[in-house]
Amino acid sequence: MRADDQEVASQRAFGAPGAGGSFAFADPDAHVGYAYVMNKLVFYLENDPREKALRDAVYRAMARLAARTRAVEMVGASQHS
Repeated sequence: MRADDQEVASQRAFGAPGAGGSFAFADPDAHVGYAYVMNKLVFYLENDPREKALRDAVYRAMARLAARTRAVEMVGASQHS
């Protein structure tokens, strides 16, 4: 899976598109499950712009959280040395 033209999902991620732009996947390494359904069908088999924007935002938020967590851990480690 790709977000913002970068590979972001792990190799073990799996999922499937559905009718009208629906999409669902799980990424066991990232501990995330994701499903997008809507009440208005459009004709996208993959990468419906509505769904894709949300999926990209999820992975961006996860990356920011991971970076923040690493920074806090580094500060904590340096204070204990």
